[in-house]
Amino acid sequence: MIDLHTHSTASDGFYSPSDLISTAVGKGLKYIALTDHNTVRGLKEAYIATKQYDIHLINGTELSCERNTHIIGLFLKRLDEINSKDITRNKYMEQSLKGYGYTKEEYGTLRGARDAFVKMIVEKGKAPDKTHAIEHFIQPPFGYGEAIDLIHRSGGLAILAHPNRIIGIDKNTLPEFVKELKSYDIDGIEVYQSTQTDDYTDFVMKLAIENNLLISGGSDYHSPTRAERELGLYGNIDNRKPIP
Repeated sequence: MIDLHTHSTASDGFYSPSDLISTAVGKGLKYIALTDHNTVRGLKEAYIATKQYDIHLINGTELSCERNTHIIGLFLKRLDEINSKDITRNKYMEQSLKGYGYTKEEYGTLRGARDAFVKMIVEKGKAPDKTHAIEHFIQPPFGYGEAIDLIHRSGGLAILAHPNRIIGIDKNTLPEFVKELKSYDIDGIEVYQSTQTDDYTDFVMKLAIENNLLISGGSDYHSPTRAERELGLYGNIDNRKPIP
């Protein structure tokens, strides 16, 4: 089994990178990509953890773009580019949080301030979840070309994530959107995804083939409490199968 889209506590996941690896081993995975949002900070810990098991780590990240579009980077070879951008975005986030009255000094760390702010935003109903709150309140989205270029400069492949969950994009408009991303040299598309029907999977597969795009698959796993997303599996909750 494989899973090319997962998250850890380095961004908004439940498990630490090392615990995610041990959980993946328990699920029978042989290959896993750690694709935390806008960072590669968890990769070193995850890589060290793989040395204890028969599992292989693929260096990844997931960049948050305009229109709630996410671009995954896989097989990253040079992490300095993304590390530098991560530092810059953290500085931006720190300034944004200060504007709302949240400081790392008060909460111990920048992440502590961020999590306190995000909790407040979600509880007040201003954002549906943690990721949405971060992307819409305290970190600017990447442009499509900027994200794809950053991934390519890092030696990786740029993959359109969960095409079934892009705001304002449906079956009728996805083909044109894919063509737009091809103009920025996107490499592939996530065909196998959680929370989508077999019909939609077939539709995205056809799009990938027609546009000569690489085919990827990932659960977008965050937490054991999100039952609709399980490590190594794709499809609807009542019709899940191993990612091929």
